[in-house]
Amino acid sequence: MSQADYRWMLLDGHVELFNRHRANNYPPSSNIFGDESISRWCGNGGEYIDVGLPQVTVIDRKPESGLEIQNVCDANSGIIMALKLVKGAGYNDTSNGLNHGTNVLIDLLQPCSNTFKHRIDVVADSYFASI
Repeated sequence: MSQADYRWMLLDGHVELFNRHRANNYPPSSNIFGDESISRWCGNGGEYIDVGLPQVTVIDRKPESGLEIQNVCDANSGIIMALKLVKGAGYNDTSNGLNHGTNVLIDLLQPCSNTFKHRIDVVADSYFASI
C-alpha cells in the first residue's frame, strides 16, 4: 500500500461514518444542492505532501489550496447530507458511460437514497455537468 493510499485510508472511515450517520438520522427535504469546497488542511504538521494531504487541489478561483470536498446538502436547511474527498484524477470512474459529474452526484446521493419518500430536485453547479 502506498503512503498516499494509507493516508486516504485514515480519512475514508470517517467519511463513510459521517455519510451513514446523516443518511440514518437526517431526513432530507425535496431540494438537494451539489457543490464542491476546499478545506485547507495540512494534517499532523509538516508540508501537505510529506505528512498531511496526499493530494492538494489548486483552483485559481479559490482563495486557498487544499483538500477538495464534493458534497450534497439539503438546500432548505443547509445541512451537508454526504461528502466525498477528491483523491486525484486516477480515482475517477466513468466506466458506466456517464460523465464524471453525474457519477459524483450518484455516489453522493447513494447513502441517503433509501430515505427519499418523495420526488427530489437536485441542483448543482457547472462542475457536475462536466464531461
